[in-house]
Amino acid sequence: MYSYIVGKVVSVHKKSIVIENNYVGYYVFAPKAEQFEAGKATRVYIHKYTCLSNKNALREEFYGFKHWEEKEFFVNCLNISGIGPKSAMNFLQNDVNVLKQLISNKDAEALEQLPGISKKYAYLLVEYLADFYVKNKAENYDNIADVINVLKTLGYNQDDINFAINRLCETNSIESTMETSDVVAMAIKLISTKNEASMPKA
Repeated sequence: MYSYIVGKVVSVHKKSIVIENNYVGYYVFAPKAEQFEAGKATRVYIHKYTCLSNKNALREEFYGFKHWEEKEFFVNCLNISGIGPKSAMNFLQNDVNVLKQLISNKDAEALEQLPGISKKYAYLLVEYLADFYVKNKAENYDNIADVINVLKTLGYNQDDINFAINRLCETNSIESTMETSDVVAMAIKLISTKNEASMPKA
């Protein structure tokens, strides 16, 4: 069983990378391939998935992740009947901390608003993973869903909301004691800065 591979990223594609290790090039499906930099040595957390091809021959596929938590979430999803690797890859378009938070809160409605997650999959994730993440979550901020709903009410689109929530989680900017209004204000500031940076200069 593979845990991770350390090697040189040879090429980066839309949903995959090629990483060379010991003179062997591995084609690896990656939900966030843009996180990897071609020409740079890096550690990729790997999961090997064995399946049957259309001709009933065994086929091996590799799935890779920048962070261990993403791999863990991916593997947990594969243990749910009705969820395959391609669907689990789509879930991980979103920040894994946001996914775990919403699942542990059993907030299927907020989950199905995220990219790549249908109503059916939101139900399955909550049904099978909520207890696991409730038992294993740290003292995280519990009102992510409220923040998302407020931002939607204020008219922000899903891409901007995802950007802000992901950035806040990545930088550990949210504390468990914060009020929803404070987190919303931080998110709005991030969105404004992002949109200003993307505006063409006169």
